[in-house]
Amino acid sequence: MIVSGHVKENRIVLDTEIVLPNGLRVEVIVPDELIPSGSGLCGIWRDDRAAEEIVSEILSSRSVGRETTL
Repeated sequence: MIVSGHVKENRIVLDTEIVLPNGLRVEVIVPDELIPSGSGLCGIWRDDRAAEEIVSEILSSRSVGRETTL
């Protein structure tokens, strides 16, 4: 189900009234093109690599010239 809404006073308000059970987990997706620059959202990017590859890259970049044991 896709439901449209807007932000009012830092809360999400749905444009149409729907009945959902209390405690239902929902996911809010904000398209990148709708996020204003200077929004305070930093460090967010898309990366399709596996987590293991990203961690390996971080570890290797921080251990250049040093012995490491894992």
